[in-house]
Amino acid sequence: MSEFVDGSVKRSQRRLFLLFRRGLRATAVVVLLGLLLGTVLPRLREEGRQSFNSLTAMDAPDMRGQTPEWFAVMATSVLMSSDDPVEDGIARITIHKQLALPWSEGDIFNSFYEGLNGSVPFGATSVGVVFAKGDGSSNFGVYDMDGQKLRWSMQLPKEMLGAEVSPEGAFAVTLGDFGPGILDLQSRDLREVSPPVKAEIAKVDVGGETASLASFGGQLWNLDVRSAEASKVAKFDDLFDMVALKGGGTRAAVRNEDQYGLVDAATGEMLVEVPIPEDVIAPSASPVPDDDALLFVGEDDQVWKAAADSDPRPTGISVQAASGGIQSLANGRVVVGGILSHPEVYDVATGASLGEVCRDTASLRSLHPSADGLRMSCSGDRATTIWPLPDQRVAVEQGLLSDQARSVSKGYVLVADGDNVKVSKNGTPLADIEMSAGKVVALSLSQEGRSVLIGTDEGVVFQFENVDGEFRHVLSWHTPDRSPVVSVGWLPGPVVATGSGAAWRVPTCDRCLSDAGLIDEVKERVRSCWSDEQLKNVESRTRDRLAIRVCD
Repeated sequence: MSEFVDGSVKRSQRRLFLLFRRGLRATAVVVLLGLLLGTVLPRLREEGRQSFNSLTAMDAPDMRGQTPEWFAVMATSVLMSSDDPVEDGIARITIHKQLALPWSEGDIFNSFYEGLNGSVPFGATSVGVVFAKGDGSSNFGVYDMDGQKLRWSMQLPKEMLGAEVSPEGAFAVTLGDFGPGILDLQSRDLREVSPPVKAEIAKVDVGGETASLASFGGQLWNLDVRSAEASKVAKFDDLFDMVALKGGGTRAAVRNEDQYGLVDAATGEMLVEVPIPEDVIAPSASPVPDDDALLFVGEDDQVWKAAADSDPRPTGISVQAASGGIQSLANGRVVVGGILSHPEVYDVATGASLGEVCRDTASLRSLHPSADGLRMSCSGDRATTIWPLPDQRVAVEQGLLSDQARSVSKGYVLVADGDNVKVSKNGTPLADIEMSAGKVVALSLSQEGRSVLIGTDEGVVFQFENVDGEFRHVLSWHTPDRSPVVSVGWLPGPVVATGSGAAWRVPTCDRCLSDAGLIDEVKERVRSCWSDEQLKNVESRTRDRLAIRVCD
């Protein structure tokens, strides 16, 4: 536990010093550490794991201290109660920083159930959960993330190993020893599939009318959801994985003798074939399907792409030997890692990182994307967390963004000077915007002279708003690919391009200019109910302001 506390302090110190505020003094940072870390972390020593549940990942040394939700709430408490302008200023900085980090949407604690075997996100706040009862049977339930409780559950015959919920959340295809079934999530009626295929993978088509099944021994099946009838499509030596396409249809990654292949799961047609040379493809990692290509891990520890119209080529996406392999998502994305590092989502076409997921999941065991490709469940030994899948890419024509360290609008002139930005109007110096997050390489003042976007060579993006000649900080954000910023601009919202060749839409926070708006932003992000242990160290006034309650 002491290692976690020490690591959290060090990380928080580093992160706080990367933040900026005009006139920020080093003594002010010490004040915040005293307020947040000196009071909160000693309580963590006393409360241990249960006070945070899965908000901290204490048993994974490289994943400790991932608690943005907690620190945002504690900083909100400081902002609401302090009369010291220095404390208030740093509380604001802390909230901005925590809002810039990725958060999970909520969690399911495995200790609530005996043997949670899987979870499938669907809808806005719902998750399908599969859990064993210890007597050889299984339950399927619908879990409400907002209320942090089961809406309902029903017992199914024998042991169930997983499920796939349709994109619109109308039904689930269940998998287990009793064979696949189709569970109507409204009537809770379970229909067995005929014949009783012993399937291990299921993917529901976007239209919700059909599903593809992979049974043991490499057999591919089509399943008509209305009639609950399964029909054979093709057989392969191995069937590794399947992915449902965003525009409809399903692809499967297979092996036949000395060939890997990408197959249309509806017809069994071989779309891509790749020989298996031992000096190119790592034998320990299974290939996965992409929308129009086959992805596999090469001996050079990077992801390779094989398409029908070209030779296999490296994507530039690095895969460490013990990272946990790769998993395909819809819309040209792949997930890498999960064992020794946080899983990271990459754009297959450009090789650019789209951001990390599962940052608060300890001892990660499995990942399961939703059928619509927008969310993912991250199941660990103690909890399952639900994460939005990142994809803030945007297409930008060359020349529309500014790569200049100088910007002029409405009489204002902003000029970068190392890690500062000097502001003047009509030749009169007004202020210096000071920061400690790398050298400013590009900045852009909006046409109306109200907003300024600043990018640094450390991949940090800042936004300020002009309020009566004073530029106030409203956003701190790190580029998902962690590449240096090369250009910034307004299209019309804030957009940045990075050295990886990707362009990103920057999240905005129009109401973050005021303390009330900033707290409202925290209120919108935090979960509505927490456990008794989690709320033990949160003041009642803060609970009321953020509408946080004890879960039923």
